[in-house]
Amino acid sequence: MIPLKYLVLIFFVLLDFILVLLNKDKIAIGILMATIPFAAHPLANAKFPILLGLNAFIIWSIWLAQIVKKNLFNIRFTNWNVISKKLRFLYFFLIAGLLLPLIKSNYVNLNLGRYTPTESIFNFSLSVFTLIAFIKIMVNYRYDFEFQDKLMAIFILTSFLQFGSFLFNYIGYGHLLPKFLVTTTEFSETYYRFSGLLGDYELIVDYSMAVIGFALILIIKKKYIFLSMVSIFMATLIGILSGTRSFLIILAIFILFVYIYFIIKLHLYRKTFKFILQIAFISFIVIYVIENLLPAYTIFTRTSESIEYLRERNIPAAINRNLVKAFPVIFENSGFLGNGSILIYQIEGDDTVYHNLYYAVYANFGIIGLFALLYLIFSSTSLLFKIIRKTKNMNLSQESIILLALLISLFVQQMKISATRYISSMLIYAFIFLNVYYYKLKFKKLNEKSNY
Repeated sequence: MIPLKYLVLIFFVLLDFILVLLNKDKIAIGILMATIPFAAHPLANAKFPILLGLNAFIIWSIWLAQIVKKNLFNIRFTNWNVISKKLRFLYFFLIAGLLLPLIKSNYVNLNLGRYTPTESIFNFSLSVFTLIAFIKIMVNYRYDFEFQDKLMAIFILTSFLQFGSFLFNYIGYGHLLPKFLVTTTEFSETYYRFSGLLGDYELIVDYSMAVIGFALILIIKKKYIFLSMVSIFMATLIGILSGTRSFLIILAIFILFVYIYFIIKLHLYRKTFKFILQIAFISFIVIYVIENLLPAYTIFTRTSESIEYLRERNIPAAINRNLVKAFPVIFENSGFLGNGSILIYQIEGDDTVYHNLYYAVYANFGIIGLFALLYLIFSSTSLLFKIIRKTKNMNLSQESIILLALLISLFVQQMKISATRYISSMLIYAFIFLNVYYYKLKFKKLNEKSNY
């Protein structure tokens, strides 16, 4: 009998392929969006492991169906260059990532986990290829702003499944969920850390912040308000249940940034007051639920420990990272060019490369890769600053502030985690950056209307 995970994989791959051929592309992409925050890698335990999730296979299915339509029915699709010609730099990551290991060839100081160099290179390269295909699919809907809002709504709706998976396990019915979908936790008498269907209790913080950010944008748009409010509540609980201390920090950065900009830039005293009341109301419910129903003590215990370390001026212990000490280790084993497309867990026993996006990108793609990442950060944030500064549309300005606050908080979060660990987290970030591009187009359209 065919295992359930393979049946699920075949069903969704065929379903999305057929939907695209029948010109139901939006339904197929909606299904894809619903799978993005889930690990669900059905082939991870195969003889030759493929570490991509169900979401990646769906992306390939949609992309291949679009190629078939293009060649058989002469249907034109938009070139991704309309976003930026610099996107072609992703081909550098794909090609250089494959070539650099041939030059390096020595991984004696690198811990690749349980995977061989060939398996590691293959899977990392597939992730980059999947990312390229995802962007090429999504660029076709750059002017369909209504559809973009629906995709945001689908994305935040997944928080119900994430939190639902927690409840299933917490009340003892987790065994009823398919094994390749089941949530993961780390639990003992002293801690509880929830990883959700994303499968990583640190990266689920990034997901939670994305849900909060998109939900607030939809509230400003006055769309899916109830869904958005409940999603913020659940995303906050998920972030706290992760036991990851940085969630409290980046959430505070996010709220403070939004508060300051709403007051100083937009003079929205009433809206800011309303925003504070909403946050206070949600916080009250969250605190009540935490104190009475959920095992959320880990994040507060670990935060208290960090505060004690800070009082002792022991910053490495407080953040559980020694970035200064790790740099020479990573540089000596990566050089200026990097090691290529490999999944690195440790370098000379130091796991900082697995817990810092900037070091991870440098270890893989060297100074060129790090420069490309910093350029992406700079260009996206400066674009949103420009929109906030120049737009005369109040809603666009508010939404851009939320998106900018989300980016800044996540850039801080990536100091202690690397989104390159999994394809799911890479796709979440790709979706966030695509929305920055969409806001650029909204800004241009509104400017054209006002000039006309």
